[in-house]
Amino acid sequence: MRWRASLSAVRSGKASNDRTETDMRWVLPWVDRGSESGLHSGGGRGGRRRLQALVALAATALVMLSAVGVAQAAGTGSVDGTVTNHEGKGLFEIEVAVVSAEGTKVESTTTASNGTYTIKGLTGGEYTVVFSDSTEKYLTKSVPATVEEGKATEVNAKLIKAGSIIGQVTNVATGAALSGVHVDIESLVNPEDDFRVVTEASGDYRVPNLEPGRYEITVFSAEGEYLSQSLSILLAEGEEHTVNIKLSEGGKIAGTVTNAYTHAGLEKISVYAYIPGQGGRAVSTNTKGEYTITGLSGGAYDVKYEWEYSEVEQKEYEKAFAFIPKYITE
Repeated sequence: MRWRASLSAVRSGKASNDRTETDMRWVLPWVDRGSESGLHSGGGRGGRRRLQALVALAATALVMLSAVGVAQAAGTGSVDGTVTNHEGKGLFEIEVAVVSAEGTKVESTTTASNGTYTIKGLTGGEYTVVFSDSTEKYLTKSVPATVEEGKATEVNAKLIKAGSIIGQVTNVATGAALSGVHVDIESLVNPEDDFRVVTEASGDYRVPNLEPGRYEITVFSAEGEYLSQSLSILLAEGEEHTVNIKLSEGGKIAGTVTNAYTHAGLEKISVYAYIPGQGGRAVSTNTKGEYTITGLSGGAYDVKYEWEYSEVEQKEYEKAFAFIPKYITE
């Protein structure tokens, strides 16, 4: 009867390795007694072998059933919670994803109308629970979580409404839209949040999914023909802040660099226009010796011309005791 009770306990999933060892401690003496009984009753070696076979079969069954119980225990963890906004109101259809330490999405679901969610069937371990809004009305949020087998881990999240900065960049003199202008937006709270967009043909731009806080906006032309502008703004939660920018064309310095003897245009001449103590801009001459420096603010500039050595010429210069430049610069 005791043997049957042990098997019943194993089948119900309550058996453990300790219980298995306990069961085997009383099974073996029982077998010994049965062996002696078999020998005295004339069973001989055949009876003893049959009992030994029975013991081996019973032990195997106990180990296998114990393993099944352990396997059934795996994947019994879960996470649940509620997703709300800053007012404490539950958010509907927010995606909740459980991501493993390796960055793989394990399970996912969406919140109910009251903001609640439950994800089951998780094995024990470290995870990241990611909350995201497909409409981009709310910012994505990630929360680390430790899941234990057979237990529910509560992970709640309060999401922040996403802000945005929009606007148009135009020519201050003509009012014409400027396309291809760079708009850099950097958070002064978190410098890692740095965004760059380029204006469309209409001069419009938009930077979405921004946290509330103060931002530095810098607008500049990649070609350098317009003077750059910078300003800072304070963005509230969920606000769409409009910042229109009017750029002014900068001054230009243009010319040609020629051979003093042949008057032929010289290419690969570096031309640097600068205001002493303030810096400036540099360009190289083309095959005709021509150059144009744009995007210069008003002021008195010095212009410096230098020959740009090739790698071969640079090596010759390093080796030579006294190297005469190909062209003497002023």
